[in-house]
Amino acid sequence: MVCCDAVGYAAVGAGERHADTYLMQSNFTRHFSNTKTLFLCYAAKRRSEIAPGVGKKTDIRIAAPAGGFFYVDSSGEYRDLDSIYDKMIDLEKRAEGDAIDETRNYATGKIPIARSSND
Repeated sequence: MVCCDAVGYAAVGAGERHADTYLMQSNFTRHFSNTKTLFLCYAAKRRSEIAPGVGKKTDIRIAAPAGGFFYVDSSGEYRDLDSIYDKMIDLEKRAEGDAIDETRNYATGKIPIARSSND
């Protein structure tokens, strides 16, 4: 048995490191609200799908303050989390593109700039 009280969560499976990284970057604490915890756990799982062997099926269990657990099954009633997450990703991609454009403007004349086929 491993005690996870210090970080307030436990991630397991092939995408554990990806999910763990996202939750750490979110400054996750065990004092977050249930809704914030639900979204961050779901987002951590979705981001972990980049890892080899991680599928779309999601099992999330959230400990309730009075004991017991909430079980989140993304293939059922929580399917709406997909669209909420996808909106966030679209916003992130636009913000990243804007930041890259600003960096290109900033760097012009300061460093050699060559476009790659991935730009």
